[in-house]
Amino acid sequence: ACGVVGFLYWSAQPGRIETWVTQAEQSFWNMTAQHGFAVRDMFIYGRETVPLDAIKQAIGLKQGDPILSASVDTLKARLESIPSVKYAQVKRELPGTLYFRITERKPIAIWQHQQTLHLIDDQGVVMSNTNIKNYPQLLLVVGEDAPNHSAELIKFLALQPALFSLVKSAQRVGGRRWNVRLNNGIEVKLPEVDAQAAWARLAQMNAKEHVLDRNIVGVDLRLSDRIYFRLPSSNSEKNEISTQSSET
Repeated sequence: ACGVVGFLYWSAQPGRIETWVTQAEQSFWNMTAQHGFAVRDMFIYGRETVPLDAIKQAIGLKQGDPILSASVDTLKARLESIPSVKYAQVKRELPGTLYFRITERKPIAIWQHQQTLHLIDDQGVVMSNTNIKNYPQLLLVVGEDAPNHSAELIKFLALQPALFSLVKSAQRVGGRRWNVRLNNGIEVKLPEVDAQAAWARLAQMNAKEHVLDRNIVGVDLRLSDRIYFRLPSSNSEKNEISTQSSET
């Protein structure tokens, strides 16, 4: 009777049952490994820029570990937790082979936030483990919600290749619209609505009249029927040009 009571007392201790179950499971998995179901080979496909150490750490397995204890879904989730991994696929081939295929996130812009630079992809995800020095040509974007809107911005800016080649950075204003900064310092204020059409209008005008080569410091496209150019001589002085007159 004392033995039964002692067993019940031991079982009732906090964490004892969990520890016993964990040990029993580990013993079982070790037995399967001893019978040949152990990790022998691991193949990784699709890796280009993701650090190999980050992948190894996420997988958390080494040769000789029980392959049956490795949950395919868990391994997939671990890989996709790496900031620069977009998708992951995991395949287990018994008795001892694991195949991993990853799809990396592709940076589209550099986000400046609180005096720090971050790479972001087309879904606005911050790629914190990717070396920013490898992407000096990307557009610099600024603004709290800039990551979530950068893909849309870049998509329509790129529709005008000649004009897009002059773009240096873009700032998100009030969570509604963009100001675009060109390489020569000119600031282009885009409208909240129909920004793509306004950008195309400026591209057409510049192709015909080379307005961006003139002595101006700003272009305001926020009105649909006219364009304002700001001169360097005075912040308040503007030349007003209607869209209709610029096309004649």
